[in-house]
Amino acid sequence: MQNSSGEHTLFKILSHPIRSKIIEAVYENGELSYTDILGILKIDTGQLNFHLRNMSGLYSRDDNGNYRLTDKGKFAYYILREVKKRIGEEAGPLEPQASLSKRAFATMIDYALFLGSPLGLMLFLNQWFPFNPDPMLITLFFHVLFFFTFVAFMSMETYNGQTVGKYVARIKVIKDDGRKINLIEAIFRNIAKVYLLPLDLALGLLLFRNEGYLRFSDHFLRLKVVDISARIFDIPGESSSFSVGRIVGRK
Repeated sequence: MQNSSGEHTLFKILSHPIRSKIIEAVYENGELSYTDILGILKIDTGQLNFHLRNMSGLYSRDDNGNYRLTDKGKFAYYILREVKKRIGEEAGPLEPQASLSKRAFATMIDYALFLGSPLGLMLFLNQWFPFNPDPMLITLFFHVLFFFTFVAFMSMETYNGQTVGKYVARIKVIKDDGRKINLIEAIFRNIAKVYLLPLDLALGLLLFRNEGYLRFSDHFLRLKVVDISARIFDIPGESSSFSVGRIVGRK
């Protein structure tokens, strides 16, 4: 006879709204510190400690003390997401939020390719063919270069949510509900990225970091950058990378 205690324990954990929110917050952010969880849920330490004690097996902690979901915890998130979809509520993305390091890596690739390469080529050519262009021409060159970069980023994110850097880093930008971003959203997002990035980042980190947004424009447009390499499964069932029974402890 099959032992279903694992399933009963899992559904008991998911039955409490605070525990459900902890699972969603940790999954969608990739990892969170104890203080981050307190800030997102707006609860006191006693409540959080109580619920964490009742969520054994759903999370682990790294060397810095940050919380991450285990495979069982990720499966719990998937259950919550599917239930919300079935009853018509807004469901979060299947992929967790991309880490700051991955986003920084993607941004460096994009800027190196679209801004650094033309500038580097111009400086290289100037070593062999010295020239002293008019300041107006230099200004025009930079305007054209930044506009070309904006158009390239906007076009790629509208098409598939990925610039070249995002494709290499295996991340992509999507709407909060998991849908593809549209042209208008890509235009406003990349105006902020190309022309206003320091201000966009500063406002996002200061005001909306606890909500999972690093940039003000992403908060305003309700967009998230997710890590598609971290998706643990696409379709539940035998084709998944692991079985339901193994995750919930069925023997």
